[in-house]
Amino acid sequence: MEILVNQNNHLPYQDMNLIQFQRLAILAQDIFITRLVHRPVVDSTNNLAIELSKDDNPDGLVVIADKQTGGRGRRGNEWCSPEGNLYMSVVFSPSLRVSNNIVENSLIQLITLMSGVAIVDAVDNLTGIKVSLKWPNDLIIEDKKVGGILTESRYHASSIKYLVIGIGVNITDRAFPPSIVNRAISLSQFTNNTISRDELVFEILKSLDKWYRIFKEQEVDEIKGKIINQWKNYNCTIGRRVRVISDVRTITGTAIDIANSGDLIVQAEDGNVFSITSGSLEFL
Repeated sequence: MEILVNQNNHLPYQDMNLIQFQRLAILAQDIFITRLVHRPVVDSTNNLAIELSKDDNPDGLVVIADKQTGGRGRRGNEWCSPEGNLYMSVVFSPSLRVSNNIVENSLIQLITLMSGVAIVDAVDNLTGIKVSLKWPNDLIIEDKKVGGILTESRYHASSIKYLVIGIGVNITDRAFPPSIVNRAISLSQFTNNTISRDELVFEILKSLDKWYRIFKEQEVDEIKGKIINQWKNYNCTIGRRVRVISDVRTITGTAIDIANSGDLIVQAEDGNVFSITSGSLEFL
């Protein structure tokens, strides 16, 4: 395992003490982490993870930052990224045994849903706070966004070389910009206890490791049902009236299910049923 520190030879977090550092090092030996990189400020942890993944086998690379200057979500949306919150990217490059009927877009969708399940488990284990999942990639409390996931892929010879899972979680109760103040929320608003960012990192990495091991050890067809069933247990999407904007069309209707592929099933107002692989969703 390689742990890279900043140029001033600080520990991976400016506020991480020696005991926490040692815990992370011990944890990394037992889970999928092969390389841990910390930067006080980056434009985007996903961008840095992609840059660091160009030459080597990136499986198990974890990138963490205290602040992002160009954090982004799906479809190029800006992700507000001040200090005090969690910004992390994880790189997976497994040799997945994918059946012929599993298309790569569905695989990316399943990884995103899997990551959402892992984060919900981690937050609950650490804080007892119940987070819900909004398709395709949002972490929700009381219909407000507390976090999000951005999965990006890189290809080699028409096959996925690796996936970068960007994770952002609002921890601190700091003022949100006016543009998102009515749509964003933080974990600290739901507990009287101080939430340690480092402890949350530990929990998320352990939870991701649990699911990633399953991905590496089982057929994708076998794990699909487990992921989708758990996602449904945590979701706040099915049964809601929604508007979905995809690359092909805009659909207004009711979200009625999630397919085993990870597609959202929506019954439009005219009665037609659509299966949507990707897009942005808003509750109505």
